[in-house]
Amino acid sequence: MFRICLSIMLGVVLVLPGELLAQPTTSRVYGTPRKRPRKRPDPKKPDKARPKKPDKARPKKPDKARPKKPDKARPQKPDKARPRKPGKTPPRAKAPPRRRRLMPWGQPRGANTPARRVGGPPRPGPIPDRQVTPWRPRVRATQMDPNKAPGIGFTIAGVRVLGNKKTTRGMVLLHARVPLGNPFTLKIRDLIRRNLLASPFCKSVTINWELHKTKPGAVILFITMEERITWIVSPSFSYSDGNYGGSFLFKEKNLLGSGKLLRIFAGYNNEAQRLTVQYRDPNILYSPVTWAIKVDYQRFNLKEYDPSPEGIRNGTLLRTQTFQQFMTGLALGYFWYNWVNTSIQYQFGLVDFGVPRCQRASPSTQVTLQRCPESSLTLDPMALGRSYYVGPMAILNDNGQWVDSIDQRGRFWNWKRDAQIQLKAGIVRSQTIYGMRRGFDLQWQINIASKNLGGEFNYVTWFLRYEHSFNFAKSRDFGARHNLTIFAEQAATHNAPYFRELRTGGADLRGYISQQLAGDTMTRFRAQYKLHMFTLGWFMFRAVAFYDSAWIFYRAGGREETRMEERDGLRRYYLPHAAGPKSRTLWNNGIGTGLRIHIKPLSMGSIGVDVAYGFEARAVRFLVMIGS
Repeated sequence: MFRICLSIMLGVVLVLPGELLAQPTTSRVYGTPRKRPRKRPDPKKPDKARPKKPDKARPKKPDKARPKKPDKARPQKPDKARPRKPGKTPPRAKAPPRRRRLMPWGQPRGANTPARRVGGPPRPGPIPDRQVTPWRPRVRATQMDPNKAPGIGFTIAGVRVLGNKKTTRGMVLLHARVPLGNPFTLKIRDLIRRNLLASPFCKSVTINWELHKTKPGAVILFITMEERITWIVSPSFSYSDGNYGGSFLFKEKNLLGSGKLLRIFAGYNNEAQRLTVQYRDPNILYSPVTWAIKVDYQRFNLKEYDPSPEGIRNGTLLRTQTFQQFMTGLALGYFWYNWVNTSIQYQFGLVDFGVPRCQRASPSTQVTLQRCPESSLTLDPMALGRSYYVGPMAILNDNGQWVDSIDQRGRFWNWKRDAQIQLKAGIVRSQTIYGMRRGFDLQWQINIASKNLGGEFNYVTWFLRYEHSFNFAKSRDFGARHNLTIFAEQAATHNAPYFRELRTGGADLRGYISQQLAGDTMTRFRAQYKLHMFTLGWFMFRAVAFYDSAWIFYRAGGREETRMEERDGLRRYYLPHAAGPKSRTLWNNGIGTGLRIHIKPLSMGSIGVDVAYGFEARAVRFLVMIGS
């Protein structure tokens, strides 16, 4: 039995390994057969390629972004400054981080910038959060063309105002007239600057711009201004033959920083005394609507000179009459397109007039003014003994008598009423920069007085004025070096009382006495040339040359004898030789020269001295104006 078991075990040991080696082996771990060696293709037999099955791509699942946890900033511990030990230097402060240098293609140099490929263009880097300006070589300001500066031609998207300590931003923009939404050019920049310099509150202006940070192709303008003194307390003085005196003026052109005007004027001279208070709002809530109120009292002397050629040469005064007037008015206006203005004003006043006085030659050849004679045909001094006279203008009282004064024992409410409607329309295209005017103005005005408006007079007065100024050799420092101004006026009155007739002379017609020429129809012309000579601190000195001309007459005049007219309860006496439409004395001319001094930081008039020669008067006369 033992021998049988031993023989079976030896047979198994000897036969089993051969059987195992004859069979193919398999992996014990994964159960996948080993790869057999690839058979070489037989060149005689064609390859039979099996058709490949299309790959079925599984749909990818969307990535679920995990919410980032907010970074918990660790609270920084306060630095505990160690006490400094003697003999040791304090630690150096850390230098600020250096600004990253820009690469030539606009990307910052650093670890995140990809390496530049050899032999080809640089690889595109990460898109920065803000637009980085490419590197350009430096160009001096003198080498850069202003018309090619960055931002020229871009849209104006906004305006910022700097330096306006008193003036409101709305008032600055109202005068600047910035065309928002239009392309920005250097011409628009200069126009904005001129508009601000012509305003009453701006002394100097600088305009810069920068590219808009969020709007491509747009710029923002920066207006940096220096304000001038807009209020003034100024005495003034004027002198001309026949008129001399002074005045006191308080004027604020920028009240409350909104461009409102407050004017208080008090004047006294040998012809008139006046007190005026005026308030004007040029823009109600920054709109084109304006309004103004005015209260005025004046006492004035109306003078009549001998209208004959000999009387004009000698300046002979024949008679005068004193008037008092109290007027108040309320005006409402509107600006169209920022340069066309229209207004309507209602004026109501009370008028009183005194006894006229005429010239009288005494036995001692002294010329005095006494009560005029009753006879209106002559001014014979022997007729002065008459006790009753009706003056140049007289009224018919309730008793049917002609009187030359109201004579109501000083009762203010018994003065004659004068009520009128005043209509104005004008085109204003002019500016005054440092005392030099440029552009043109066209003004039309008509005053209609009627008893239906609450007055006691019926008359019409109208004016048409045109003024044009030309500037040459313009400068940023003094406006212009050369200035030529042409002025023309046509005026007429119809059925006007004596105190509403037209008069000229003195400052209006240089070379003649103030009020020397009178009439109811007038045409005036003036040409004036200014030359800027030099500037001394705040003072600008200009030389002046001028030519004045006036054509004035009475439509009812022209007769040798005095003519009397009665109309609407009024009586008017004309002097002998009163100039008519065909009179030789109706056209008078003057020529002369002068000096103007303009004070740059003050919003006031110039100081002027003129010397004029009147051709028909054959005399040299002076005119002095200070602060006018």
